[in-house]
Amino acid sequence: LSGSTGVGRALLFSIVFVAIGQAAALLHGEIAHASMLEWVRDMLTEEEFAVLAGSTGGMMLGQIMLFPVWVTSAISVMFLHAVAYHLAAWLVAPGGRFDDTLRVVCYAQSTHLFSLIPVLGCLCVQPFYYLLLVFLGMRSFGGRTTGQALFVVFFPIFLIVFVVGGVLFEWILVEVVLHLVLPGA
Repeated sequence: LSGSTGVGRALLFSIVFVAIGQAAALLHGEIAHASMLEWVRDMLTEEEFAVLAGSTGGMMLGQIMLFPVWVTSAISVMFLHAVAYHLAAWLVAPGGRFDDTLRVVCYAQSTHLFSLIPVLGCLCVQPFYYLLLVFLGMRSFGGRTTGQALFVVFFPIFLIVFVVGGVLFEWILVEVVLHLVLPGA
């Protein structure tokens, strides 16, 4: 992975695959809207159906206009993934380079092609293969063992689950205590 080319090619690669995945999601959403319109056509009056069909067209136009924002946000999330994986990598084997980690995450974006498969592609297949590619990439550079690479991949996930779980648990606990102490709250 290391080389003199930097991360430019890897970033371009990831942008192309993220854009393909986002376009596929947009297309599947439009197909789902069209199916929904056909399903509800008999349940509505002509005027209600015309309003619903018109708003669906407006939503599609809005989604197309927001397409660059979606791609940009996906690239931003990719950078956050690279930071999280790199920090986890430093916990188990200090000394790796961030550009190597970023390249691994960039090339793992090729899994966005699975978004071409309606529903299951982006919900089931893509996340599994994304984690697999990140695992393989993290193991292949920096001399990490299989166990260290597994830690690097799953530590950020566990951290997020525990933080979100802790916040939810605290919120529920506070709500229960408030309702016990202040019944009208």
